[in-house]
Amino acid sequence: MGNVAIGNLKQILRTLVEASVDTGIATGAGVNYLDDTAKSWPDNAFADLIVEITGGTGVGQIRKIASNTATRITVTPDWVTVPDATSTYRIGFYGKMSGDITSWGGVAVTGRDITQDIAKLDITLSALRDAITAAAPNSKTLNDLYVQLGKLLPQENDYDYVEIDLGTARTDAALGLSGTSLTVKDLTGTASVRFNSTTKPLVPLAKGEVYQVRFAEVYLTNAAQDGQSLKLFVGRVG
Repeated sequence: MGNVAIGNLKQILRTLVEASVDTGIATGAGVNYLDDTAKSWPDNAFADLIVEITGGTGVGQIRKIASNTATRITVTPDWVTVPDATSTYRIGFYGKMSGDITSWGGVAVTGRDITQDIAKLDITLSALRDAITAAAPNSKTLNDLYVQLGKLLPQENDYDYVEIDLGTARTDAALGLSGTSLTVKDLTGTASVRFNSTTKPLVPLAKGEVYQVRFAEVYLTNAAQDGQSLKLFVGRVG
């Protein structure tokens, strides 16, 4: 079908990251900062690097670090959604920082402030996320995106989209699916699966999760939930 799963989109974006400097769980935050009282960082050690909220409140936001103290990271621009004690984060950098780039195509270049680039990147990624998860996404735009991103995923070059009505109760119902990854695009109710055999552990599904496992069959279990549905991307090597 040529569809690129959301989880694989995350993998593509992650390939841009060359280093993770630190990770943790926020203990508090404000409109333009994040605190982690478990840390003891050197002052301004992370200035001009990037912080990404990887889970919890504010997940998906990426900001430039303006400065840091032993336990606080100050970011720019401000958070759209202020993180809290449920938020996990990572500190790193994307490719080379602008100050490390001395030439482009053989032509000498000078460093520049990347603040606006980071702001635009965050807006672009947020818009992309919203487009993919929209109730009625623009099919042409997404298909164009899938084609281009699919070229970056040679290990899984075919994807099927499956939508399942959860209005009917099931217990280990075989779905006739096989592949190398299962991505939950959307889940409005509750459901669990087993991979390969009904004797395998039951795995609760969660929206946005990617299950990287080679499987010859998927067995679905769900209670009857009128009006609820499960939407999957099934990735496989073609």
